Amino acid sequence: MAKPVQIYTIFTTHTPQTLPIQSLGLLPASRLYLCGEIHGARQNADAVWTLCYSLGIKQLALEYSASVDVFVQRAVRGDVDISLLNPAMFDSSVLSIEMLKTVVELLRTGAIDQVAYIDETFDYTIDQWRQITDPDWREVVMARNIERLDLSQPTLCVMGNWHTRPRKTSRHISALRRVSETMPEAVLIQNVYRSGTVYNAGKIIALTPRLDLPEQYKIIQRTKRNFDLAVPLAQEINSVTFSPDADVSN
Repeated sequence: MAKPVQIYTIFTTHTPQTLPIQSLGLLPASRLYLCGEIHGARQNADAVWTLCYSLGIKQLALEYSASVDVFVQRAVRGDVDISLLNPAMFDSSVLSIEMLKTVVELLRTGAIDQVAYIDETFDYTIDQWRQITDPDWREVVMARNIERLDLSQPTLCVMGNWHTRPRKTSRHISALRRVSETMPEAVLIQNVYRSGTVYNAGKIIALTPRLDLPEQYKIIQRTKRNFDLAVPLAQEINSVTFSPDADVSN
């Protein structure tokens, strides 16, 4: 497990970047955009940063519980208290340090007004999970919370791509699929990666090359409401499962 000083160093030195995304004008106006990602790609955070500024997003919804909000709100005010974080979320790559810094900077700069959290299952106890028999329970929870979001201002909801699968199968009905049946105006932006690596659940994983995708950041329209965001090269997030002598400079 990483030492707090390692997390603090990565958090304080990371700076969100604006990506040169082509064809953003293809995205239709909507009060709800859903962004799917492969957890563990560093570019995901910059995609969120760029989309929030480009689309006028004022509310960002995240695949995590509100337990992280105390850290976020204090960090916005300049108090970066790493002891408030649960390091397990970095091991699972659901939220990266880079994404947390991006959320804080979006709030601090006034780009967004608020953050919502759509997955309280991260706070469930073992006993609570033992009582759940529905294998798709997380999808149910996330869809319900998305449907309860205040959409009086443009909202971007970020989830792993398991939760943004558009097709229904006999064993899995994603949160996106459930939401699309009640909120057909929602727009999907699925991050797709031409090549590269991610850090996911404790491992560095090489992605299967997608040489059919462009070599530039680009929005690609698939259907009226479904779009891909092509990412030319994915780089893994900063891992926090370092050895004591690990180099955190990259």
